[in-house]
Order: sequence, then structure tokens, then C-alpha cells
Amino acid sequence: RYYNWGGANIIHTIARCAERYGILSITGSLVSILFIKSINSQRIISMLAYLGKHTFQIYVLHIFFVPEIKSIGDFWLSANLQTCIASQLLYSIIVGGLAIAISLCVSKLLSSSKVINALLFDII
Repeated sequence: RYYNWGGANIIHTIARCAERYGILSITGSLVSILFIKSINSQRIISMLAYLGKHTFQIYVLHIFFVPEIKSIGDFWLSANLQTCIASQLLYSIIVGGLAIAISLCVSKLLSSSKVINALLFDII
């Protein structure tokens, strides 16, 4: 159903195959690492250091705050390539930032209870 070999659908098919095999994830990670290495702002570096200290909490909690909206996925499949990439980038920045911020807030609330904190975040 997705393998319509006409026009922009070829690019969507290639992107889906690349995503399936992790090529997009690896490329995105490498670009992120290179971008972070090029930053000289102390404020951004300290923010990234703070996030790095709370990575496990973000990992555990973020899934509850990232909505899957079927209509957005359908829009991306039907949009042209430029619109698709731009909207995915904007969506991922906004939703990712919100999920991280909410995860950190919930983590602070949960860490006030030693039992809940031990059950969710302590590594035995």
C-alpha cells in the first residue's frame, strides 16, 4: 500500500526504509553530536549537562507525554517533501521539548516519595 513508485512517494518509501534500518536515527544522532560539539555557549552546555544527569528519568517518563496523533501522520504521508520535513522538524522540537520538560517536573514530584523514587528510578 505504501509502495506507490510515483513522484514524491519514492522519497517517502526511501525514508521509510532508512528509518526501518536505523539509518535516520544514526544520522540524526551524529548531526546532534556535531551540533553540540560546535556550541560554545556556557548556558547551553550547563543545560545539556543537567539533562544528562536526568537522562534515565526522562527515558522512563517521556513516553507518557508524547502523543501519537493519527491525523498528523496521515498529513505527513500526503504532504510534499518540503512540508513533510519542515512540519516533522517543528513537531519533534515542540513535542520533544515539552515531553522532556514535563518528564523532569514529574520526576521531581515523584522523587519526593522515597518509595516511588526507588521503584521507578533506582537501579539495583
